[in-house]
Amino acid sequence: MERAKTVLIILLFIVLLVTAVAQSLTMVELAIMAKEVTRMQNEGELLRFQLEESRKFFKDAERLTGYIRRYRPRASEHELNETALYIVFFAQKHQVDPIVVAAMIATESGFKRNAFGSAGERGLLQVLPETFIHWGKGNLDNWQDTLEAGIRYFAYLEQKYQGNIRLAIAAYNAGPGAVKAEVPVNSITQRHVHRVMMAYRGVGRTLGRWN
Repeated sequence: MERAKTVLIILLFIVLLVTAVAQSLTMVELAIMAKEVTRMQNEGELLRFQLEESRKFFKDAERLTGYIRRYRPRASEHELNETALYIVFFAQKHQVDPIVVAAMIATESGFKRNAFGSAGERGLLQVLPETFIHWGKGNLDNWQDTLEAGIRYFAYLEQKYQGNIRLAIAAYNAGPGAVKAEVPVNSITQRHVHRVMMAYRGVGRTLGRWN
């Protein structure tokens, strides 16, 4: 087998040399040709990757629309689709699992875009005004802006807790100062994390990530 590979490499080398001689190509021109072929191969791989990612994006958004409909059965199809698309888009943009984001939204606001909390929390992820000042861009009263701000903040927490989503969810709920190496022994925060993780499993099944 190794001998066959060696013979093939030698033959390819001879073909390249013959081509160089026949077309009066210099070794530099040959190197440029080889580099261009490699670039085209890489671009082909990148295109295939982008197409695959695009299919996955729209598939996740379509399935998430069905999940959101359970919470908002009277919402228009346009609102459901738009909400799902923005959730998946911002999650991918900030490198957060859209399943976690959707699970948090299900628990925080029940997918109500204009949800308003008693402490001034806004939008799908119930972002506090002070959180929006640090992590948001645009308008606090715009549901897309508060959604992206909440996802950006959660991305930071996920990194802070080294990918431990339970701790990140707890910190999103109780504040980073209240969360160290484990979920606080606090019935409200523990119950919140439990509810999000239950929703997380439900969203995961809906998006076909697991049975």
